[in-house]
Amino acid sequence: MLWVFLAISAHLVWALVNLLDRYVMEKRLKEPFFYTVVILIFDGLASLLFLPFITFDWISWTAAVGALFAGVFFMLGTIFFTRAIQIEEASRVNILWVFIPIFDFIFGWLLLGEKLSGKQLLAFLVLLSGSLIACLHWRGGKWKFSRAFVLMLISCLFYSGYDIIMRYFTRESPFSLLYFIASFSMLFWLVPILSTKKFRQKYQSEFKCFNLSLVIIVILVAFFSGLGLFLNTRAISLGPVSLVSALEGFQTIFVFVIAALLTIFVPRIMKEEFDRKNLVLKLAALVLMLGGIAVLYL
Repeated sequence: MLWVFLAISAHLVWALVNLLDRYVMEKRLKEPFFYTVVILIFDGLASLLFLPFITFDWISWTAAVGALFAGVFFMLGTIFFTRAIQIEEASRVNILWVFIPIFDFIFGWLLLGEKLSGKQLLAFLVLLSGSLIACLHWRGGKWKFSRAFVLMLISCLFYSGYDIIMRYFTRESPFSLLYFIASFSMLFWLVPILSTKKFRQKYQSEFKCFNLSLVIIVILVAFFSGLGLFLNTRAISLGPVSLVSALEGFQTIFVFVIAALLTIFVPRIMKEEFDRKNLVLKLAALVLMLGGIAVLYL
């Protein structure tokens, strides 16, 4: 089950992206939407780095158009997520990522005809439970309903759309070529936005913050983001799309572990507050996620 390893590796890489994003937004930039547009543009450029690994082959025009739509869906999913974290704390937004595997399960069944075996369905439910617990965060003595619910619901729908399109067309076309089309095509949508006078005027102060060190960080973020998408797209091409997305909980766990290590060893870069309840939640999530993988291999 190579797809399990690929999906977990993708979430490890994306965990690094999450932490770099957090560093940039806390210490370098203040406008999430501006940062998202810039990162997505660099993501498109970073896809050129994967050219040596792209299988260039003739594909149908429907597959090419599908990949273009997948790129648009991924871009829109990211933009709606950015809007969500502008009005709500990230800890409350994260719990809503659980909708992606739910949507993938529904659409995979309705549109792709994917049916999970009894063992796979059990693994899906265990992994989904682990993802849900991993995203929970206890703060202020209570749980709160997220104001960003609708925005995240739309974001998850678009991300699920990317997954379903890629799963469908990778049955007959090279995954790497579809990934490249989806990623590189984002440039054609976003560069015009970045070039408009209105955009430049609105985010003039953010443009001035771009020195060499920030450019290097953005390049790293774009590379890791592209690598994660490349690995995850390959995983989607190999395994049931709902199970691939159900492994998303590992990303939250990786973020938690890496943030803890940075807090202990390099607190000047990142300092995270930890408490017993949240630590227990993450450990419980890890046990469930590993249990779900164990079920798949039984």
